[in-house]
Amino acid sequence: MNMRTVLRVTHLGARYGRWQCLRDINFEVFAGQVIGVLGANGAGKTTLFKRILGALSGPGQVHVLNRECRDGVPGPHEVGAVWDHLAAHPGIRSDSLLKAWCRSLKLGNIRAVELLEDVGLSGLASRRVGQLSLGMRQRLSLAMALAPRPRILIMDEPTNGLDPSGFRWLNSIITTFAAAGGTVLLSSHQLAQLELLAHRILLVEKGALVLDQSLQSFTSPLGTPRLRICCSTKSILEKQLIARGASVISNDSGELVVSGCERVLVAELAHQFGGVISLFSEEPVTLEESFHDFLSNYRERTT
Repeated sequence: MNMRTVLRVTHLGARYGRWQCLRDINFEVFAGQVIGVLGANGAGKTTLFKRILGALSGPGQVHVLNRECRDGVPGPHEVGAVWDHLAAHPGIRSDSLLKAWCRSLKLGNIRAVELLEDVGLSGLASRRVGQLSLGMRQRLSLAMALAPRPRILIMDEPTNGLDPSGFRWLNSIITTFAAAGGTVLLSSHQLAQLELLAHRILLVEKGALVLDQSLQSFTSPLGTPRLRICCSTKSILEKQLIARGASVISNDSGELVVSGCERVLVAELAHQFGGVISLFSEEPVTLEESFHDFLSNYRERTT
């Protein structure tokens, strides 16, 4: 992966009136990365995106391609944005809207035709915006963001309204964009989708960036696998595992779910104390589980 920095935010903040909605956020992202931006509703994800795009003012700096954004606003040739809604007159034709946008960027109508094909809307070009489904409006919004071939895409809940085939299509768009050296900042409550796409996770809580970590290390925070074991002497093995610092849960199927202990050690203990072993397998920790566990622990520590 190209590790050239394409976006850097430094001491970023923002306010709505007297309410400080972003507090001293710092991070940088690199070419070819897909960044999953997580947080509960109201945590500040959309506010962060608006601040990067210059839609909100506040302290701090935004550097795109190693240049500070003039007036704090990156241009659409640098950063494209896909929002969870398309603010356009419902009576305008889809192709007319896209052509007008392309002309404003000094691009020809041929670019609009290409984009409609790319996002699967060429057969609906004459349909008015108000006649499009939510998923189709999301596709049109993406076409507008991609029009000037930006280096960075910011996508706020882009899966809203998409059907399963739309999910697969969007995943393909994002992975292709990143493989070509583009960078994507993506917020979504569809954590299973983010798990397939993201290289890194940024987690926002109450307007602060509380985690910046690779997806792999976030979902394996102890560096050890989670194991499922079914054996004939469960209680004996459980005591031995806990004595060695492992976290052990007995699930509804009567299996032991073990984490926080090296696989080799668990295997040795199972051989010594487990009796007859009918199951010994590794179980991946999902992004959704890691997110909820981290957020719960963080809130306990800070309250």
